[in-house]
Amino acid sequence: MFNKVKPSLVLVSRMTWGSMKKPEQHVGLNYKTINDGYFESGIELNQIFSGLGLAGFYRYGPNQLSRFEDNIAIKLTFTLDLGL
Repeated sequence: MFNKVKPSLVLVSRMTWGSMKKPEQHVGLNYKTINDGYFESGIELNQIFSGLGLAGFYRYGPNQLSRFEDNIAIKLTFTLDLGL
């Protein structure tokens, strides 16, 4: 059982930005563009058991939500080892 436990701690910082070309072609989809950018950072604890792990992230910057707790995300991770 414990031979499958190989935890890996990873610090993560993600960012993206962009605009939408031809918005008239996106009928029925209401969403904001990320002209000002989207930023999140957090930690991942990968490979806790059989490739599964947990991660926690915090969103900040221009697309940050007004309530602190709305900017926190807990995610499940999976690492696939192809043996390469």
